[in-house]
Amino acid sequence: MDKTKLQAQGILEPGNGAYRTFSPTVAVVAAVILAMFCAFVEYEAGVHTAAQVSQYYKWLIDVEVMIFVGFGFLMTFLRRYGFGAVGYNFFCSCLVMLEGVLIIGAVQQVLGKGHSMITLELPLVIDATFCAGSAMIAYGAVLGKTTPTQLVWLMIGLVSRLDASLMMPMFQKPIVRCVLGV
Repeated sequence: MDKTKLQAQGILEPGNGAYRTFSPTVAVVAAVILAMFCAFVEYEAGVHTAAQVSQYYKWLIDVEVMIFVGFGFLMTFLRRYGFGAVGYNFFCSCLVMLEGVLIIGAVQQVLGKGHSMITLELPLVIDATFCAGSAMIAYGAVLGKTTPTQLVWLMIGLVSRLDASLMMPMFQKPIVRCVLGV
């Protein structure tokens, strides 16, 4: 397309400075998530693992097909962003799932059950995958209007926003009991 048409539509050129911040941003975010996984997440292999796989694995696969294939190839209809949107969908889904494991695990296991570490289990991965699904809905709404760096920060912010809503049921019961005098 012509540069003037792209500028009239508000589309930034790849040579623009807004695109140069993507790689450093992704490197820093990946390093922080990796450090947090090393510090706060543990995996316990044992008797419960086989039972969880037989119970939850089919649900995990169904949800991940919905996220990666469903949302990923839903973006191919875009003329300008087709295949790039598919790859970026895969990347953002993985990023959101990793952050979702950290934050949802902290809310459910550390704050809710009083554990000292986050235990990586299949139900937690399923919750994180649903978190990625909600982020992909927002991703589809703003695709083409934002830079890749802005999308990375949007994905990070959406996980924090979603997990604030997960914390509400944990605090509602004591608040309701206090208000009702029970």
